[in-house]
Amino acid sequence: MSKKINHKKLEYFPLSMYKLHPEDSESQTFDLRNHVGKVKNKVVKKQDDILLPENTLLHSTKENAPLLNVCITMYNEPFIQLLQSLAGVYRSYYELCDIDETFRDKVQICIIVDGYDKIDEEFLMRCEQAGMYNEFKTKRFRTVETPAGSDKPVHRFRNLNFINKDTMNINHRLYGTNNIVHCFSRIIKFPEFMNSMSLQESSDFTINNYSVYDFLLGEPGKGQVKQKKYFHLPMPVHFCIKHRNAGKIESHKWFFKGF
Repeated sequence: MSKKINHKKLEYFPLSMYKLHPEDSESQTFDLRNHVGKVKNKVVKKQDDILLPENTLLHSTKENAPLLNVCITMYNEPFIQLLQSLAGVYRSYYELCDIDETFRDKVQICIIVDGYDKIDEEFLMRCEQAGMYNEFKTKRFRTVETPAGSDKPVHRFRNLNFINKDTMNINHRLYGTNNIVHCFSRIIKFPEFMNSMSLQESSDFTINNYSVYDFLLGEPGKGQVKQKKYFHLPMPVHFCIKHRNAGKIESHKWFFKGF
């Protein structure tokens, strides 16, 4: 049975990519802002985008820039593939900190999913079990429907009328993209991701024919994936789901211009 995750550790913000100098057509400087506008709004108002609170993980990682930012872009791949990618990132982080201690607590991961309507319900369930997502926090943006011929409810995210080039971009206020992302942030150790798997799934989970923990931590003996024993280290993880599907290039823009 999966361990219960304390979601109080999980921060959530709907983010906009706000242009800091809209009067300068050449400027490409953007800031991530907390979008607090009402879902039913047909236009974006000045007070809809506010600064992130200072006592948050997202604000602190922007103020104290990491030495390394890792981006994972997704569409609708299964959760196990995300877990394999994360295992590779964490393994590299352990080795990097062993080589250069200055990277300790100076690396973060940004996972950017291209649109809520492309995500499988099981994927979101796994993310919730892993402590990187909480559906309750997005309740003002979604409805729950039961499709015809099915007895299983499905989450549908509301169409936001203000997401279009005419309302999000006017002379005194510009955005890097006509979209928002739903960002969940938390400092996570890799074993917490494994809470999303059953004991049998965990036992069967291998990478390059190594058990996941042998792959991550290694053993001092010969013939192992590493010749040295490592330990789990936490990393900030920002799990971001774009409100609407808009392509991988836009996902990259959120990472490079936003994060």
